[in-house]
Amino acid sequence: MEIRQLQQGDEKRLERFLRPRTDSSMFLRATLHRAGLVNRGERYAGDYVGAFRGRSLVGVVAHFNQGNLAPQAPLAVLPELVPAMLQASGRDVEGAVGPADQVGAVLETLGKVARRRKLDELEGLYTLDLAVLRVPSMLRAQRIAVRPIEESDRQLLVPWFDAYGVETLGDSPGAERTRRSQARFDTMLAEERGFLLLRDGERVAFSGFNAVLPDAVQVGGVYTPPCERRKGFARGVVAGSLLAARKRGAQRAILFTDDDNVAAIRAYRALGFEREGDFRLTLLG
Repeated sequence: MEIRQLQQGDEKRLERFLRPRTDSSMFLRATLHRAGLVNRGERYAGDYVGAFRGRSLVGVVAHFNQGNLAPQAPLAVLPELVPAMLQASGRDVEGAVGPADQVGAVLETLGKVARRRKLDELEGLYTLDLAVLRVPSMLRAQRIAVRPIEESDRQLLVPWFDAYGVETLGDSPGAERTRRSQARFDTMLAEERGFLLLRDGERVAFSGFNAVLPDAVQVGGVYTPPCERRKGFARGVVAGSLLAARKRGAQRAILFTDDDNVAAIRAYRALGFEREGDFRLTLLG
C-alpha cells in the first residue's frame, strides 16, 4: 500500500472515492469543492493524504486549516494515514470530525495528544432522499413564507447565532462569540446558505446549510427563539430550505443531532430523515 500526499491533479480521483460515501463525507467533499487540493491558507482549506492500493484510492485523511482531522478510511489504514498526514501538514491537531468509529481510531493513533478533550460529542447521522421530502402543511398557509436571508436580517440573526452557540455548543457569551456570529452571517449571506421562516412577515425561525454541494446539502444551525418554540417553525424552515436546495438540483440532505434532542429528532423524522449511523466531533485542549 502506498501512502502519499494528494496533489493538484488528484481531485477527480478523490471525488470518485468520496461521492459514494457522501453521507459521512460532506465536510471533505465540500472543502474539496470549495478550495481544491492546493492549500493556499484559506480558512476552509486543508491538506490531504491518501492510501492507495495500486491505482485505487482506498482511504484519505484531511487536516483542515482550523486544526481538525477528517478521516474517511478503513480502520486498519488509519494508523498509517494519520502520522503521514501530520508529517505532511506540519500543524498541531486541534480535533477530529467524522464517522464515530474512524474518529475513535484517529484519537487512539494520536495517543497522549488526544487525552485532553474540551468537547467530545457523539451525534446521530440522519439522511434524506429529497425526492421523498415530506413537506409540512404549514408551508401551504398564506401567512407562512420561507426566504433566503438578507443583509437587513443581520441585527436579528447575529444575536440568534450567539444564543445558538451558547445554548447548543456550550460557548461563552462575549465579544469572541459575537465575532464568530458575524462571520457566520457573512458566509451564510454571501453563499446563500441561510433561510428564515416568516409568520405574517415576522421572522420566527432560521435554518442554514453547513455544507453545500451540487448534489447534496448538510443542514446545520437550526434555531427558533424560545418564545416561538413547539409551534412547528423549525420543521417548516428546514423543509423550506430543502425545497430551495432541491430546486437547485440537490438530491440528498444530511444532518447531525444529539440523541437527547428529542424534539429535533421528531421534527426531522417528520420530514423523512432516517438515522444512518453515528458521527463524532472531538475538540482537544
